[in-house]
Amino acid sequence: MPPVAEEAVAIAPAGTVTDGVYEDGSYPFSVAAPEGWTLEPGAADGGLRLEARHVATQTTAQVWVFREDPSTPRPREGCTWTFQAGGAFGDLHVSGPVDVATCAPDDPDGSLVLDTFTVLGGLAYHIETQVPAGRLMEGREATAALLSGIRIR
Repeated sequence: MPPVAEEAVAIAPAGTVTDGVYEDGSYPFSVAAPEGWTLEPGAADGGLRLEARHVATQTTAQVWVFREDPSTPRPREGCTWTFQAGGAFGDLHVSGPVDVATCAPDDPDGSLVLDTFTVLGGLAYHIETQVPAGRLMEGREATAALLSGIRIR
């Protein structure tokens, strides 16, 4: 019997990137990437909408959108959520409250995860940043610039 050929299945992207600006195809938000960041859309049928990478620091940021109201960080393997606070944090410019949380890596050489999240219009937006070990200050600075380019309408 001849081998069965595998079919390539095209996965529709969650949005488009034009001139350094990501525009989501389903949810009312966009991300203007500051210099030094690359943008890669997630899959249209998934919660991960965008993955951004800061080339110089190897910091990554994932934008997740959920229809539920997860007002807490989502569970992650390999780290423990050790801090969460709500209030008016200045990097993400939105009309409602913004929460932040920190997930400390189980492996001392692992990446620190910083979650910035808000719930607007029945949608929860989570921006999870993974900062490599030893790069907290520069990774945090790069992330602040990315967060300030997010617009939720």
